[in-house]
Amino acid sequence: MGISLPNRLPGSGPAQLVPPRKSRGRTWKTLALAGLSLALSAAPALSQIVPVGAGSYTTQFPGTDAAGRNAVPPGSPLVSGVAATKPVPTNEFWSAKLQKDHVSNIFNYPLALRTHETGLVVNYIIPPSGPKEYRQPNSDVMAVTVGVQGLNAVRATVSDFSDWTVTMNWRSNSNDFNATVGMGMPFVYFTKGAADVAVVKVTVGTVTINNEMLLIRDSYNGADYAVYAPVGSTWTNNAGTYTSTLNGKTYWSMAFLNPTAADALAAANDYKKYAYVFPASTTVSWQYTESTAVVKTTFTVTPSVKEGTANTVLQGLLPHQWGYLASGSAQPAGQVYPSVRGQLKMLAANTFSTSYTFHGVLPTLPYLSNYSAGFSPVKLNDKVKSLQNNGLAEWTDSYNEGQEMNKLIQTARIADEAGNVEARNKILATIKTRLEDWLSVEGGEKAFLFYYDTKWSTLLGYPAGHHQDDNLNDHHFHWGYFIHAAAFVEQYQPGWASQWSEMVNMLIRDAANPSRTDTKFPFLRNFDPYAGHAWADGFASSPMGNNQESTSESMQFNSSLIHWGAITNDKATRDLGIYLYVTEQTAIEEYWFDVNDRNFRPDYAYNATGRVWGAGYDAGTFWTSDIRAVYGIQLYPMHGGSLYLGLNKPFVQKLWTEITQNTGILQNEANPNTWHDLLWEYLAFIDPVKAIQLYDSYPDRAIKFGVSDAQTYYWLHGMNALGQVDATVTANNPEAAVFNKNGQKTYVAQNYGSTPITVTFSDGYVLNVPARKLATSRDVAVAGTLTASATEVAANGSVTLSVATTGSGITGVEFFDGATSLGTVTGAPYTRTAANLPVAIHNFYAKVYAGTSFKVTNIATVQVGKQVSFTGSPQAVPGTIEAGKYDSYPGGKGQGISYNDASEGNQATYEPAPTVAFRTNENVDAVTDPAEGATVGWVDAGEWLEYTVNVSAAGTHTLALRYAAGNATGGGPFFLSVDGTPVGGDQTVTTTSNWGTWATKTITGLNLPAGEHVLRLTFTQGGLNIGRMTFTYTGTGTSNTPPTVSLTSPANNASFAAPASITITANAADANGTVSKVEFFQGTTKLAEDLTAPYSFSWTGVAAGTYSITAKATDNANASTVSSAVSVVVTGGSTGGTCTGGPTNGDYTYSVSGASSNPTLTFVPGRSGVGSPTLLLYYGTNANGPFPGYTAQPNTPFTLTASAGQTVYFYYTYSVPEGGERNTSSTPHSVVVGNCGTGTTNTPPTVSLTSPANNASFTAPGSITITANAADANGTVSKVEFFRGTTKLGEDLTAPYSYSWTGVAAGTYSLTAKATDNAGATTTSAAVNVTVTGGTSTGGYCATTADFSYGAVTSGGNVTFTFHPLGATAGGNLAILYLREGSAGGYPGYAMTKNSAGDFTFTKTIANGTVTSLYFTYQVGPVGPSATRPPRPSATR
Repeated sequence: MGISLPNRLPGSGPAQLVPPRKSRGRTWKTLALAGLSLALSAAPALSQIVPVGAGSYTTQFPGTDAAGRNAVPPGSPLVSGVAATKPVPTNEFWSAKLQKDHVSNIFNYPLALRTHETGLVVNYIIPPSGPKEYRQPNSDVMAVTVGVQGLNAVRATVSDFSDWTVTMNWRSNSNDFNATVGMGMPFVYFTKGAADVAVVKVTVGTVTINNEMLLIRDSYNGADYAVYAPVGSTWTNNAGTYTSTLNGKTYWSMAFLNPTAADALAAANDYKKYAYVFPASTTVSWQYTESTAVVKTTFTVTPSVKEGTANTVLQGLLPHQWGYLASGSAQPAGQVYPSVRGQLKMLAANTFSTSYTFHGVLPTLPYLSNYSAGFSPVKLNDKVKSLQNNGLAEWTDSYNEGQEMNKLIQTARIADEAGNVEARNKILATIKTRLEDWLSVEGGEKAFLFYYDTKWSTLLGYPAGHHQDDNLNDHHFHWGYFIHAAAFVEQYQPGWASQWSEMVNMLIRDAANPSRTDTKFPFLRNFDPYAGHAWADGFASSPMGNNQESTSESMQFNSSLIHWGAITNDKATRDLGIYLYVTEQTAIEEYWFDVNDRNFRPDYAYNATGRVWGAGYDAGTFWTSDIRAVYGIQLYPMHGGSLYLGLNKPFVQKLWTEITQNTGILQNEANPNTWHDLLWEYLAFIDPVKAIQLYDSYPDRAIKFGVSDAQTYYWLHGMNALGQVDATVTANNPEAAVFNKNGQKTYVAQNYGSTPITVTFSDGYVLNVPARKLATSRDVAVAGTLTASATEVAANGSVTLSVATTGSGITGVEFFDGATSLGTVTGAPYTRTAANLPVAIHNFYAKVYAGTSFKVTNIATVQVGKQVSFTGSPQAVPGTIEAGKYDSYPGGKGQGISYNDASEGNQATYEPAPTVAFRTNENVDAVTDPAEGATVGWVDAGEWLEYTVNVSAAGTHTLALRYAAGNATGGGPFFLSVDGTPVGGDQTVTTTSNWGTWATKTITGLNLPAGEHVLRLTFTQGGLNIGRMTFTYTGTGTSNTPPTVSLTSPANNASFAAPASITITANAADANGTVSKVEFFQGTTKLAEDLTAPYSFSWTGVAAGTYSITAKATDNANASTVSSAVSVVVTGGSTGGTCTGGPTNGDYTYSVSGASSNPTLTFVPGRSGVGSPTLLLYYGTNANGPFPGYTAQPNTPFTLTASAGQTVYFYYTYSVPEGGERNTSSTPHSVVVGNCGTGTTNTPPTVSLTSPANNASFTAPGSITITANAADANGTVSKVEFFRGTTKLGEDLTAPYSYSWTGVAAGTYSLTAKATDNAGATTTSAAVNVTVTGGTSTGGYCATTADFSYGAVTSGGNVTFTFHPLGATAGGNLAILYLREGSAGGYPGYAMTKNSAGDFTFTKTIANGTVTSLYFTYQVGPVGPSATRPPRPSATR
């Protein structure tokens, strides 16, 4: 693995062959009926989409995509007997037998086996030894063949299997022959039909008959075998073919004798006591003990005694077993065989146990990097910000998708640790949206879905990568990334798993099902419990047998189960992950790294192998024989689940020395197989200082696909602060680890739960871990929040910095501008002025000290200086603007200032000739084109470009836009805006067939104001490259054009300290007149107005709270325009006479009195029944606890014991009327005693709809963007919800508040917005009415019943049917359309898709003139019964 898809060349496409995905929520209840009639060929029928919680999968193959991808395994499983009644196992050492009639690559240690028409061929393979490999496929020599007389079977089938044995069956005519093979077993066991004659054919070696035993000496590669017939049997030789009736019995066996045995006959006689004890079944079980962190694994063979008194099966133990046997386990004391896995030690026992110690995993390293010399929180912040807007590719596959998700997830975890919640939430939204898309199926889609293949008992993810679909390869690799993503989403959005866990658990069941009775998936598909590691090849399709390459990705899967199980409180899944993790860790150390120097051949040249095969191992990968790749693929990905790699420090040093000898890692070599980041992170386990030096010396390296530069930087400095992984200490919590730096231990643990926990380490240390936190023994109980007086200032300007602190024992606050210290303030108030600031982006932060320990604040970013035109002066309109000549920022990159680009760096920089990158120091993906000028490609959703322009005359303009769009669906939408005000509406372009063909898009009626302005080009979606933009003046127009207006200061989400002074400035212009005034508003409250430019207002004495500011411009014709809202936060002080607050769900508010000491705290229910009968208050004066609990009563003041100036931290556990209890320990409240004043109570928020206009009209199927302004005078707005009547459409948690309502059917609707503030108070806006008309259709019709209305609208060759619930039917979760095409025949049923408005739609291509009839089945209300309407009269399309 480790191969990534290439990036798209600007002219080579496809940029976006897969259409943009739609987020969907599914809640399928009891089915119900109602009636229209037409059909849905692309979408699977209801019975083919299987709901699983909020997710779903399909049992109908979705078809291939635009590139011909999506496949299923060929053929049918070759199973029979008992095996045919079980889910089909794959990824076994014998899996080739499931797909091929006969195979030659069954390697069980110690034998190499082949199935043949005449029976089972037994060979012994000794690979040639060499510096790069020790492996060899089975020989074509049929040295010994065991079968029955007359057997000529076309195929052998798998007739039974257990945890490490397989039984194969041969049938031809009346012949019936079976062979059972077990991993590590020196015996092969045979049975036959009663009338069959046993046959052993020997072509290599000499044979002697010893009563019922055949002794075969010197067979292929010198092997000796003994064949044991039942006592009393006789053998007959006919030219090397030995036959026996087995004395009327049906069983016999064959043993491979130890190659080192001095006397083969004596060895054969010694083994005779095992010859008649067959393995009826084999089972593995495991038990994880938290208190000792030990996993005990028990292996059990159930014997089937054929004759005699012996009842023991002879079993060979592998190094990862015999080297780690548990106390009290049976011990091997017999023969020792050589094998490609090392010594195979014989054990005469039916059960044995191993014991492995688990040393823990973490979601990420803790944020202690600031204690590492040279670390810069600003650099880390820049690296995080460079990825926070990254989207996930629409053209991808399940493997590359997983890699990119992991890259973003590791970055988001770091952002959270560093306090950058904005970046974390952006990435969270990206991951959540795509993950939910994968975990649910939409009718007709061919990408981002899971298909259950009933034939092969497996889930296939489409689009697949690396033959995950047709060969069932790498399911654990791929699904590990998805499960890890699910744990990440649940961690930062608790409750998500309650809807989606069932579908996530389907992925676990597919790759590592712990159940042997599950009817859908086999037991531990990918993991071989006896080999101790996973196999990656679904059908063992190589002559070398099965294989696994990237052990680190297998460990990523194992760690994902640990995190997912822990965060969902599913200990069985957690412990399954721990079992897989420690077992595979041991196997990796034995077989991939040979840390004990006992398994690799002496002349093998390396300390690592790239691939382990059934037939051996080699120093190669699937894409290159370069040893550099071997090192990287065994380390990727690196994160908190990779700590096992650092446990054996002498081996890390040994392998690192080898890496330096075989690669140019110390010379910063540019080689695609040298994955510098991974190698540096590995080095950090033993020498982080050297790793940091190497990192700093090579900033321009090519970073491997799926690797985050932020993660590398954070990891290296984190390890430098923490020290080495301490393998001598364990914990009673699996999400914990210990590090040691020069004798100083750092204890780390993650608490995924909603209440605090204590973690006890094996050396006696006890760590208190707050709810949903990653805690360390070095955490300090002080913190600070830094604010700047402005977010943008002029060159050589100044800003005042303030830090609001919490905690006691603060000895000073040191302020920084990047790496430059601005000095230390030793007493409150903690303020500092940064003056004479040069043009640049300045990142200010502070360190809050408690002695020598400290906590770093957030980063406040201030832009000094403005963007300027790339051409040196504003670009002229009318005139031509080249897309690549967007504005510059003199202080550095223009990211976030003059453009927004979703990817770091100019993608064209990495492309081969003839592509020539333009402006390579910026992130915009621009190239120079000889014919088209400076163009921009690789366009993603949400990106934008800005140009400073000078419009010579106000009035209407026409834009001729040059573009290329290689996708069949074209590109866009995109739109233009002037100073923040949209002009011209959304635009799309049609396809130009490829990315090298250019066309012109003409956009008319653009009203532009005269003078200097900032023109922005915003891409709602990508799918196009942009070239020259030519503007022509077309006149002043015949009607008045409203003015344009935008706020230029303060910046959105700017922060100020109370009592604040805020300067509000706006740009306003009028395309065909003059601006008569600009008014400034806070919510709906007018603050002031200005009649002349520059338009500004100084708002002083602003109290603490969050405010929504707008500007309204009015022109000389009295037309007006309101700007987009800007949100500002004023911190400090209290929001009234009491300190108030509450959770965002509105369950309750609290109020703390203004007493200078021992204030009262009151719990105020947000609705009746909250907090009754259960209300528990937990509080303390230390942020890290303890938090003693007290019984409290709703609406009754509780007296706190706390002194003036102390910070009280508190949370509640409370009952809710719906049943059960809730807890706010994950988001505790805090208040400073004595700071609560004597003011008034909470003021509800204000809210108003700004779009659409009242009585606006749209055409069905409508797309309506609903926007609202909301503000709170003495707090913050928690959320804004959008409603159609009483039906909630959606919500938005951050300004600007909006919702896109699509697919709206014809009708009249009443829209409102409801705002909720941080204290739980709500306000509903005035209603806005909109009308959606039926639009233009041919053959359309509509009708209404008491339960619903319905309609059909034709567009092109497609007919869209809409089912609109009415009355009691509203709120139902399902509608099925039954449609007959033609005047006779049946009514096929199709599941309709529910949209956010509560309507159901379905689209189908129907030929003109087709007579159709239809009816529905539908649900009456959300939990109601089903109902059915009879077929409607026929209609003609």
